Amino acid sequence: MSKKLLAAMLGLFALLLIGSAGAHYLRNRRIPNQLWPQANPAAVKCIQIDSPDGNALLRKSGDAWQMSSPVEFEADQQAVERILEMLPKAALSASLTQNPQKHSRFEVDASSGIRLRLYAVEVPSGAPVLDFYLGKSASQYDATFFRRHDSDDVHEAQPLARYELAKKTDGWMDKRLMRLKPEEIKSVTLKNEKGKFTIAYSSDPASAATAMFKELLNMEAMQLLYGKQILSEREMGLHKPKLEIQVNAAPPSAPALTLQAGFEKEASMFYVRRAGENRVVYLIPKWQLDAFQKSEKEYR
Repeated sequence: MSKKLLAAMLGLFALLLIGSAGAHYLRNRRIPNQLWPQANPAAVKCIQIDSPDGNALLRKSGDAWQMSSPVEFEADQQAVERILEMLPKAALSASLTQNPQKHSRFEVDASSGIRLRLYAVEVPSGAPVLDFYLGKSASQYDATFFRRHDSDDVHEAQPLARYELAKKTDGWMDKRLMRLKPEEIKSVTLKNEKGKFTIAYSSDPASAATAMFKELLNMEAMQLLYGKQILSEREMGLHKPKLEIQVNAAPPSAPALTLQAGFEKEASMFYVRRAGENRVVYLIPKWQLDAFQKSEKEYR
């Protein structure tokens, strides 16, 4: 056997040995350890999120999620349900460290981690059914460092992306301005710089009003202001709104919904509120409001 052939065979054997060792490491690095054993998302009635980005206390009322703190408001149902769908699917790696001094490196300490607590009652009392810190992103795009609140062990949790929980407080709030379905709208009364007039609801693609109604149904804030973030009516220009959109609901007994737009805040974002609603102010992009600035003739 030639020296070249022998060297090639030895090199191939070494590669196979390295590959086998690597596969064995990866198989044993992630063990069948569920993040949430005996998961029961349907039993969760309260979620408490404490994050460097913002805090939120969410509770289930009937079939819907509501924010209780720092402001009472409708929660973003999809954002909440997304968490409850992900957690039962997430698995943990073997422990990466048990050293408390390394918690900050993985951002699973109390100051930099996102703490999530799930309760089976509507108020945060007693022992949570799940209590953990979520840290920075790990080696895979959908993996994040994880530590249970009552443990020093740090793991990788996957699939569980940090961005799903790393939200500001208003990221857990419902940013939609409209909660009506198309069939529930009878007409819209506009008051803008070109006059005041009423346009009947239309879904006809040939109608110029259709784009306006579509924008109305899809209108969503870029940001919600609440509490001390809300300025005075005069500072926001809501004492004399530049634009009013009154949505007349189809059921005669349903009250009309009026949206009022004030001054431009910054970067083409306008202050908007629902008349009579003092809990929040919406920041709406100018391009969304442009659809409501036409004259009555332009909608015909």
